[in-house]
Amino acid sequence: MRQVGAPQAWSAGYTGEGAKVAVLDTGVDAGHPDLQGRIAETRNFSESADAADRVGHGTHVASTVAGTGAASRGERRGVAPRADLLIGKVLDDEGSGTDSSVIAGMEWAAPRADVVNMSLGGAPTDGTDPSRWP
Repeated sequence: MRQVGAPQAWSAGYTGEGAKVAVLDTGVDAGHPDLQGRIAETRNFSESADAADRVGHGTHVASTVAGTGAASRGERRGVAPRADLLIGKVLDDEGSGTDSSVIAGMEWAAPRADVVNMSLGGAPTDGTDPSRWP
């Protein structure tokens, strides 16, 4: 977290307390020790059965944002460890999704969150199907 100046922000009292951060990604492992007490709401916009993260990326991003550091005895906490997380699963259990799922997640998150994080990517395509990411 030194790369982004988090220790200085924490020293100045900026911990994310009172902020809501939406993470739109592959869902979340709600049982992860670093996320206990941080998840305020989850919503599934993907074609998967639930908002559970079976890829791991959404959980990684949520921990980077607001992880408490419990799994590392405080050594690796998120940038804003006191922020509340709103988790929107917009990518399925293989990490793929549709534009409509992402847009639905954005529409859900925008009025609820102070910050919205979308760490979405994809493989190169020929561009003939813009509604599906491989």
